[in-house]
Amino acid sequence: MKIIALRAFATWVLWLKTADGWTLLDDRMLAKQIAGYRDMHDTARHKALIRLLSEADDIFKARVPACLPNVKRSDVAMKSLSDYRSGCAAFLQLTMLFAAENAGCILASYILAGLHAEALRHYAPDIRFGISVADRSEGIADIMQAIVESVVDRERWHGSHCRITRSAVLDCRNSNPLIGNKPLDFTCVRLNAYHKLRTPAFYSDTAACILGADSTFLREVEPYMRDACVFLVGCSANDWGAMRLSSGDLSWYDPAVLNGLQEQRQQIAAVLHEWWQALDDEAAWAANIVAQAKASFGKPDSRYVAVTLNPKQLRDAVAYRVLLSFLDFAVEQNWLAAEDADHYRTVAKSAFDPEPIEQVPVQRMEQPDVFRQIMDRMIEECSAKIVPLSERFVKADKPLAAYREISGELYLVMLETAWARWYLRAARKAGVDTSFAQQPNWEREMQKLLCEADMIKTPSSGYRYRYDLYGNGSRDSTYVIALPVHR
Repeated sequence: MKIIALRAFATWVLWLKTADGWTLLDDRMLAKQIAGYRDMHDTARHKALIRLLSEADDIFKARVPACLPNVKRSDVAMKSLSDYRSGCAAFLQLTMLFAAENAGCILASYILAGLHAEALRHYAPDIRFGISVADRSEGIADIMQAIVESVVDRERWHGSHCRITRSAVLDCRNSNPLIGNKPLDFTCVRLNAYHKLRTPAFYSDTAACILGADSTFLREVEPYMRDACVFLVGCSANDWGAMRLSSGDLSWYDPAVLNGLQEQRQQIAAVLHEWWQALDDEAAWAANIVAQAKASFGKPDSRYVAVTLNPKQLRDAVAYRVLLSFLDFAVEQNWLAAEDADHYRTVAKSAFDPEPIEQVPVQRMEQPDVFRQIMDRMIEECSAKIVPLSERFVKADKPLAAYREISGELYLVMLETAWARWYLRAARKAGVDTSFAQQPNWEREMQKLLCEADMIKTPSSGYRYRYDLYGNGSRDSTYVIALPVHR
């Protein structure tokens, strides 16, 4: 029995030599080779597989490196301090690429987090650093492609007895609708001695951009891209749980920033490569980042038995702290001035952790102070429709109110029915809450509140005031609102 064993990232891919050639040793084939395989639990299956491999006459072993750097070592070695400074500056300008600053911050922070995604997801398995853009225009696709190409400057690697190809940009826009695309069209591991045997390569600690893919392709490629930052541009519906950026977020961009990304792409790739490999203890760093992100949500009290954080909100909290960590690293490396780092920290805070907006108390139409404000505005804006103290109130002239002296005090007197109509319109125009007017007889209920607050003249009994506004002896049937006016 001959077997080919490929160690690819954290998994094994096995092929078995049969009469028909080399066959992938998946669960279906293992069930044929191992008696009772389907009824075994995971530990027993693993032991049975080890026994099967030990019985093999010949095993050809190949291995993919655990981490594939996004740039060549020779390219990084040639970079000077000025190159790193210019690359760092160009990358951080990504935060200013779009008019909506939060969009650029999201892109930059997700890329940085994606370069350590495997370690971060070890402590927060439910988060994914994906960004979805529904816009299918060529302009947006070109921008996203340019961003990813400034991060990943390499697509071929050599492993032990194998070669790896992995495209940073997976362009599915012009695929044959009858055939479609497969992951192997863009990413694969080829065995040196068996060129026809291929398997997809994982995207780990890197960035990628998928253009115009359908749901089937996204479903097939998703398992290989969990530990990376992935931009989904103009793609079909999917369940990746990616952060969505709207067309409005990307409606305007700065061409100078984009040109800087393209011109400094090699320097940017070198900067991010150094950031990727510089951590002495990546696991401890990732654990600290995730712990800080979780702590930012506050500590649940004794009323809670179990708490599950929203993975999308946790993802943003993690990405924010990764961006802050990168700024600290850039200052330590002398790539970035401290005052410039402070500027980017401020930009990041406004995008991920803005100051809470002060809650303005809701103003309601029945509140005495709101009533007074609206009525004072009426006196100021509608003075031409208010009858002077010495003139008669004539209905035919369509006046709004009249000044009258009652018991030696000056009042603004308004017919109850006219006030109810005008006040409701004025309250809506002022933007105050008018739900009080939805109850029956709201005018009378509001007069009760105003009388209790001494805002209007209170009758000797009840809350509705009667006054002979027309001057024709109709006091008993003329209900009015009488507002005290300070001379």
